[in-house]
Amino acid sequence: MGYKLPRDKIIRGKKNFDLIFRNGKKINGNIIRSFVLLLNENNQKINSSFGIKVSRNIKRAIDRNRIKRIVRETLRLNRALIDNVSKEQNQIAAILFFYPGESQVSSKPSYCHLRDDVIFILNKIGQSHFQ
Repeated sequence: MGYKLPRDKIIRGKKNFDLIFRNGKKINGNIIRSFVLLLNENNQKINSSFGIKVSRNIKRAIDRNRIKRIVRETLRLNRALIDNVSKEQNQIAAILFFYPGESQVSSKPSYCHLRDDVIFILNKIGQSHFQ
């Protein structure tokens, strides 16, 4: 098993994002909001994937890209959590959406805060009552 996050685990395209935003269930962390869509065997278009979106309220592209890199790295390092969830619940598609509050716009979130929030959301997805 390689250490890279495979390209087929990343959601791409406006149609896929819109589908998940429209039909997905919302899970709020402290600084990350996620939209999760559980797919059954009939809908194989999205294959246990994650998309990352950062609000334009973060003005500088450098800061937006840093947040995306940290979230991708956390997903990559916690692939075991993702694989356990997808085995139990068929297929999952999730968008992790960083939407800062007014107090967070001026300050960059730390690596620890982002990592803890992503792990919290992954654990929340894996809980049985979410089905």
